[in-house]
Amino acid sequence: MPNIDDDAKTWQLEQAGRVGEAVRQRRRALKLTAAALSERTRALGFPISRVAISKIESNTRAGKLDVAELIVMAAALEIAPVLLLYPGLLDEVVRYVPNGPDRRSRTALGMFTGKLASRPVEPNADAPVTTLGVEMPVLSGDSDGNEPLQLMNRYDRIGSLAIEAVHKADTDDPDERRQAERMLERAQEDNEIVVQRMRALGMKVRDWDMREMLNPNPGPSDGGGVR
Repeated sequence: MPNIDDDAKTWQLEQAGRVGEAVRQRRRALKLTAAALSERTRALGFPISRVAISKIESNTRAGKLDVAELIVMAAALEIAPVLLLYPGLLDEVVRYVPNGPDRRSRTALGMFTGKLASRPVEPNADAPVTTLGVEMPVLSGDSDGNEPLQLMNRYDRIGSLAIEAVHKADTDDPDERRQAERMLERAQEDNEIVVQRMRALGMKVRDWDMREMLNPNPGPSDGGGVR
């Protein structure tokens, strides 16, 4: 156990206490006893005892809370883990780190999930811009620590636009179909820029030509259904 000062210990207890109260409220909303919740965690493969759950809820474990416990309890409670960490959305005041400023819980949530930068990022005039207007970082050895999450969000957004284009192409109007095909072409171009950056950072991403969605060619599964 690291040697921490009283303020850091208070912060640790605040985090655990907030999670414990969120677990209690969610468990009661689902009309589960602590024993029933324990049984759910056992079925998920990481059993958390009824006594441990009671101590987590009452914050009587000296602030101790394992990542594994957080993930499994959230799954058992059918809720995202971050909503156990920051249940007071939108405007509950929390401390993201012991020596950091007070923040609204939605700001802390954004920092935790990578939607908000944990440090200021200066705009880069040399950064390429995709045809959808999404600025991309210059390909280099430098990277913001949250960039993989930001890239994943962009990748998903471009995929949604591609699916929208496919739906629009399902028409007998030739002009509307051509417009949808151009939209899909732009999405494919943007996707290639994003994928290039993802692979430069060592991220694993499958090849996907979005234009093939207009003329699907069923074949052996390539595992694309796994997300």
